[in-house]
Amino acid sequence: MNIFYKRFWKNTLLYFLIVAFIFYFHSSEYRWTEYLTKPLALLFLFNYFISTGKNLQKGIKKGIVLGITFSILSDISFLLRIDVSNWFLGGTFIFSLLAIYSYAYAFQFTTKKRLPIEAIKSITSVNLFLSLLIIAFPISIFIIEELELWQYPAILFQLLLWVLVSQGLKRQDHVNEESYYIVLSGIVLYSITTMLLTLQNFTQNVFSFKDIPVITYFTSQYLIIIGAIFQNPNIEKE
Repeated sequence: MNIFYKRFWKNTLLYFLIVAFIFYFHSSEYRWTEYLTKPLALLFLFNYFISTGKNLQKGIKKGIVLGITFSILSDISFLLRIDVSNWFLGGTFIFSLLAIYSYAYAFQFTTKKRLPIEAIKSITSVNLFLSLLIIAFPISIFIIEELELWQYPAILFQLLLWVLVSQGLKRQDHVNEESYYIVLSGIVLYSITTMLLTLQNFTQNVFSFKDIPVITYFTSQYLIIIGAIFQNPNIEKE
């Protein structure tokens, strides 16, 4: 096994050990540990990306670094929230939007061509299906539940997720299959996690997913970043 894959499996194991720790204490009296472990998990991915993604184009490196950074700031903002309203109107919402845009920006850059965010020619039936799953369902719940004024930006948030999904789908045939499917899986899981969190926070009397979003969120971040690395992996020989 070459050095690249040794590092890959070692870092994968260590990352998910941190995630398992977060999950275990998420609903316990020791939930305060998340103030350390949640940022630590993404900082771990940040370090792995910086050390392993040296072969990638500057554009994708910039986008991923910004995406991880804004994700960490979003997590910290969420942890510091006083109540749901302050969380949504505060840094969590802003930083999450910036993270989504940064990841979409990163995936413009492939080994074959640049795929502009604003291009919508690649809309497919799969894209439309995912849009219905990620966007239409939560919005229908919002309408049924009659949103409060501060909750309306959530609709915009769900709509903007479509940009990231679309950008992931555009990469087909422009990157290797391994990178394409890993990144797309991460993007879809990230979008579904956001949908679950939105439904759980705004319709608690209807939906309660408990600790599931913890696992799906950190898994989605892992898949997005690992998929980016696999776009042009630095396969070192021993």
